[in-house]
Amino acid sequence: MKIALGVFIIFFGVLLIIQGFSWELPLRIIQNFLSLWPFLIILIGIAVLSNVKGLRWLRWIHLFLSLAFFATLLFLPPTHIIWGQMKNPVAIQVELPKDTESIVYLDFDLKAAKVRIYSTEDDETMLIQGTYQSRSQDFIVESFDNRILFRSSASHFFPAWNDELLLYLPDRYQYSTHFFGGVIDLEYESRTNLVSAIEVETGVCNLNVNLLSWKHPLFVRISSGITNARFFVPKDSRVHSDVQGGIKNTSFTAIQENGFGTNLSVVIESGIINLSVRGR
Repeated sequence: MKIALGVFIIFFGVLLIIQGFSWELPLRIIQNFLSLWPFLIILIGIAVLSNVKGLRWLRWIHLFLSLAFFATLLFLPPTHIIWGQMKNPVAIQVELPKDTESIVYLDFDLKAAKVRIYSTEDDETMLIQGTYQSRSQDFIVESFDNRILFRSSASHFFPAWNDELLLYLPDRYQYSTHFFGGVIDLEYESRTNLVSAIEVETGVCNLNVNLLSWKHPLFVRISSGITNARFFVPKDSRVHSDVQGGIKNTSFTAIQENGFGTNLSVVIESGIINLSVRGR
């Protein structure tokens, strides 16, 4: 196991150098590990048996399986890990309050999921519409006036990473979002910004925001073990950032940092951070 681990660390370092320290690779490893970690129990069992006299030949099998496990973490696309059949998409339709001046609060309590949020092209609708696709049937939507909760109460962690939530938001309202979970892959895209706040509290956060114009300033707060956040915003947008982490990489292009009348505020507390803000 020590030899296999050493080879894996060396190979992992070489791959990072070749790929220019791409953050997609660490995220892929984490996603795969969350689904395949029970295989470690098998490796431990083989390691114990290999110490028994007459079964020492199992060490070679242990080495081979360890290298195969690490290679799987590196190269297997997470979407290829299937523990059950994906259910048919479930339609979502939530009626919003008639008072379009009030902020609509969207809370997401999900173990792990891909969340896609877009603005709707229907200017007259007062409904949030979308779909949810999962391998379980425990997804619920609860509405309390101007607060809406999307929740998956599964007690296990297997791989809800492949769960997908798609929402279309009417542009007549202003929204504030809050995400809880283990692993959240969030994409928010809109012609004009409808969301005043994105707050994320997760183990792993992958965030992509794509905006063409500003209707409301956007405040983003992320508290996560690993954070990969990318923003595409109008050119010369005024951006304020407060990034605190053990390992961090930040990039700002064609924007005004810490300008007066901020359009985008980003606060991140994370062990590993990759932040990119790019103006169009």
